[in-house]
Amino acid sequence: MSDNEDTKPTDGEATNEPITIRVKDQTGEETMFKIKKSTKMSKVFTAYAQRKGVEVTSLRFLLDGERINDTDTPKMLELEDEDQIDCVLQQVGGGGDDEDGDNKEDVKPEGGGGEAITIRVKDQKGEETMFKIKKSTKMKKVFAAYATRQGLEVTAMRFMLDGENINPESTPGDMDLEDNDQIDCFLAQVGGGGRVS
Repeated sequence: MSDNEDTKPTDGEATNEPITIRVKDQTGEETMFKIKKSTKMSKVFTAYAQRKGVEVTSLRFLLDGERINDTDTPKMLELEDEDQIDCVLQQVGGGGDDEDGDNKEDVKPEGGGGEAITIRVKDQKGEETMFKIKKSTKMKKVFAAYATRQGLEVTAMRFMLDGENINPESTPGDMDLEDNDQIDCFLAQVGGGGRVS
């Protein structure tokens, strides 16, 4: 497994010439990497995580909604110069009342839970947060992850779709959510405090 293979030109083909890959995060910020087509994507993932100061295990890299493996190369993925891959924070469980260790069942998009979709959570200020989840993931996991990011209790928020409260036990499949659909988040109005006795 010597790195010399990456540096040798192959039979005069242009297949191993460096290309620029754009990594776009959930806020829309792009980071560019110049790599050879034979370089393992794990090198890009590690470099990106170091630049952002986060653990590489907390990130998920996607191409057209499909997870990219560490061992994939730009050549295997048929990436061209200036192509974009997406980086999303990996959502692990909700941590709420779910402490029996089963909160990791829906974290990975590959496998038997259906395809992953992106859901946009829009708050009252108009800010959007994106979550990539399977159609079989319970919405309470999205709610808990969103609350954690906002530094609030999930009980202080109300999540709605088309003006209707969303049941935390429902899934995107139950609600016929499609890729890139939006749900709204409002701060819950707690009491009016009328009488004090």
